[in-house]
Amino acid sequence: MNKDFDITNKQMPYTTPEGFFDELEEHIWKEVKDGYLADKPNDNEMQCAPLGVSVSNKSSKLRLVLRSFILMTASVALVLIVNINLSKQSTVSINAVDQAFGKLSTDDQAYLLNVYQEDIFINE
Repeated sequence: MNKDFDITNKQMPYTTPEGFFDELEEHIWKEVKDGYLADKPNDNEMQCAPLGVSVSNKSSKLRLVLRSFILMTASVALVLIVNINLSKQSTVSINAVDQAFGKLSTDDQAYLLNVYQEDIFINE
């Protein structure tokens, strides 16, 4: 799809009123200036978001303290849960293992002994 761009018309297919872009620039600067002064925080407020949302310092500090307390509580709960699960380790005695092994059939006992003897990780 080769087109010869030298032949095509380079004129824009639309027109704008005279001085449109100059007025547009002035209008944009006016809106930016008015919006900046209207969204500027007071002395007792602090800027929280780039969109001009502001909250008072007391509310901001309260939220920070509340979030910190919730995170600290969750951390302590997590530590307690992990500690409880680690302390519930199974303590099986060798007698219980011998009794369970004795209840198996002779074929199952021979199979387990064979697997145990061929295990490369146990018999290194």
